[in-house]
Amino acid sequence: MTSQYEKEALRYAARGIPVFPLAAGTKVPTKNSHGHLDASKNEFVLRVYWEDEPRGNVGMPTGVKSGLIIIDEDPRKGGDASSLNLPPTLTVSTPQGGRHFYFKHPGAGLKVPCDTTGKLGPGIDVKGEGGYAVLPPSRLSAGGKYAWVNAAVPPADIPPHLWPTLVVKDDPEHHNGVHPTPAEDAEPIRDGQRNTTLASLAGTMRKRGMTAKEIEAALSVVIAERCQPPLSERDVAKIAKSVSRYPPGSTEPPPTSDSQPATPRSLVLRSVADVKAERIEWVFDGHIALGELNVLAGSGGAGKTMVAIEMVVRLAGGLGMPNGARCDLPGPVGGLYLTTENHPNKVLRPRMEAAALRLTQGDVVATVALMRRLYIHRGVFTWPNGLPAGADAAAALADMQDDPDGLILPRDIALLKQAVLAHGIQFVVVDPVISFTPADLDVLNPAGMRHILDPLVTFAQETNCAVWAVVHFTKAVGTSVVLRVSMSRQMTDAPRAVSVVLEDPRPECEAIRWLAMAKNNLGARPPAYGYRVVSAVHPAFEDETTAVVEWTGETRPAGADTLERELEEEAASLRKQMSDPYGASGARGVRTQNAVTYLGEKLHEMRDNGDLVVTSEELDKWCQDGQFSKEKRRGHGRANIWGLRRRRTAKAACGHRTWTAWNGCATCHRKRTCGHRAGATGTQRWT
Repeated sequence: MTSQYEKEALRYAARGIPVFPLAAGTKVPTKNSHGHLDASKNEFVLRVYWEDEPRGNVGMPTGVKSGLIIIDEDPRKGGDASSLNLPPTLTVSTPQGGRHFYFKHPGAGLKVPCDTTGKLGPGIDVKGEGGYAVLPPSRLSAGGKYAWVNAAVPPADIPPHLWPTLVVKDDPEHHNGVHPTPAEDAEPIRDGQRNTTLASLAGTMRKRGMTAKEIEAALSVVIAERCQPPLSERDVAKIAKSVSRYPPGSTEPPPTSDSQPATPRSLVLRSVADVKAERIEWVFDGHIALGELNVLAGSGGAGKTMVAIEMVVRLAGGLGMPNGARCDLPGPVGGLYLTTENHPNKVLRPRMEAAALRLTQGDVVATVALMRRLYIHRGVFTWPNGLPAGADAAAALADMQDDPDGLILPRDIALLKQAVLAHGIQFVVVDPVISFTPADLDVLNPAGMRHILDPLVTFAQETNCAVWAVVHFTKAVGTSVVLRVSMSRQMTDAPRAVSVVLEDPRPECEAIRWLAMAKNNLGARPPAYGYRVVSAVHPAFEDETTAVVEWTGETRPAGADTLERELEEEAASLRKQMSDPYGASGARGVRTQNAVTYLGEKLHEMRDNGDLVVTSEELDKWCQDGQFSKEKRRGHGRANIWGLRRRRTAKAACGHRTWTAWNGCATCHRKRTCGHRAGATGTQRWT
């Protein structure tokens, strides 16, 4: 696993700053190294450095090599830079309570020599040509660490009033003011350090354009004079040949044919005993793992983009996860949203800002700070005036693959890695992932899909980023949720965690969706979280609205397949109950009981509406004659309807025997020729 110091070293290198390792907990270079002379921006070289010193602090050469000059204030020696009238500039606080003020190099033909004599005042040193500085987040074993005071402020130019004191003309005979260390003064390379040190030197020579024979000859001299004990000639040739596989000036390996490799290859094996166990870190407990490729799948319109936007906003603001779910990131982190479907100005910015305002409870300052940690890259499926029609469409699609501003995976994985390291990004959303793949990709070819996904997995692991790839569902029904993920089966095989968005089929719950786990190879499956997409005031136009996610707070302890089955069963049961509330389709005993329930409720409803004129005592007596008690007439317990049926007909004052308790006189009611409707007498009368 890449250490924190190695990650920071790679981030500095990605920004164009050469670095080199310092001994862990100190400010001095590692043993058997050349200190600042070994500084490099080459990823291969830096990985070799920190492989041997994983907890080594990060050093940076000052002067022309980095383009930076540092004024070092040490209060322990009485240093106080406030008297120098320095302009606002990039500043680092030191463990001893001092400060490092960063300034730009004066330019070609000029140099700023190192000074420790106090030319600028007591306790104030100058780090220029031949010097180096310790970079954040390096720590000292005595306590304290180096930290940025104002990382957003760029280095300023050297103040004009300090030029006469600091800046001198360069002396070309001394290589920009840096006096090389004679070989005879170099420290010996001891057993255990030989391969690492020689590989680093060989990489530097290859970067300068030296051939394999030249590298081998130079290494032979180093081995003879400095290695204790010396390596064999065979080992020297092997190192030179291995490094020569890389093109001059680059650490990228040369293109080789699968059938005819440029040089013999060998496998590097690691003993399991040497592999350190590490804890799995979660961005969103069980759903999004840090340093892994994760997938979010769902049907169109189910709210995948809304959930992805919600997550990237929460992480950029350090606002925690829904329902208090576990999040192992200690604070705000940078987020990157790669998209082709959503317009940055019309969709992404309004939704992100509305979500931020909602989560921060309207805190504008916090929202602005949060938005500065969010980055957007719109993919190549974009034309200013829309997609060309007709014959021009084919030409536009062909040119799309060569668009320098477009991101195609895995072709541009190195560019993505560089951008992520440079901006401190730890959460990347690819929405949808198919839009960033080559146009000729055969999704039915497993090897072709792995050619896309495996580099993404490696990218996530090397940068310690959580990658959330968004994909759609197919139109298949009746199958497992995992099998409905589009593109290829590899879209669920390669990722370690696959989350899906399910729509709730239950009546009156159509607006609710569920974020559920379909696959988790890293731990126990988390619960499913309910949410809905609601309207919010547009942050820029008050007369318009945008959409945000609202979490219902409801959870279901089930995986995606189980949850989908449970929701369908509940929905079917509710639909059946709504269509047959009294169980008319049940067994005979059930039908009889439900009929009694229906009659009791209907009679009370008629009486309440004035359609049945009868006193409570009369209704109670009538119900008892029908052999169901007052408590049972509402449907509680068993009852017999046959006695009720014997009381259905009675002779009314009109003389007709077609009178019924719930319909009145069928004959009079139908013909309206009888005059007894309003003036009928008897214990029961129809009005």
